[in-house]
Amino acid sequence: MTEYIPDTWKQSAPAPVRWNDKGKVSHYQVSIVAGGRTICGGISSKADATLIAAAPDLLEALRGLLEATVPHNEGNDTVNYGLLDARLEALNVISRAVSTKEEDKS
Repeated sequence: MTEYIPDTWKQSAPAPVRWNDKGKVSHYQVSIVAGGRTICGGISSKADATLIAAAPDLLEALRGLLEATVPHNEGNDTVNYGLLDARLEALNVISRAVSTKEEDKS
C-alpha cells in the first residue's frame, strides 16, 4: 500500500474469540476498518485498537501543528532549540509513519 486509506478509521464490533469453562465469552478481538476494508485485524486490546483507529487523525494533527509552529521567537532571531528538536522528531515520525519501504520502519 502506498498511502493509508483517508477514510475515517473505526473499530469493528467486538468478536468473541475465547470462552471460559462456563461457556461465557472471556476475550474479544476487534478490527480497524475504513472504506469497506479491514486495515488491521485481531486486536485484543481496546487501548491498542483505539490508538490504531486514531492514527490518521493523529498524523493530520501533527502535520497541522508543524505548519503552525515556527522554531524561533517572533521579533528576534533567537532560535528555540527545544521546539526545533521537537519539530525534527515530529518530521522523522511522520516520515516513518508514511514510508512505503519496510526497511525505513525499523
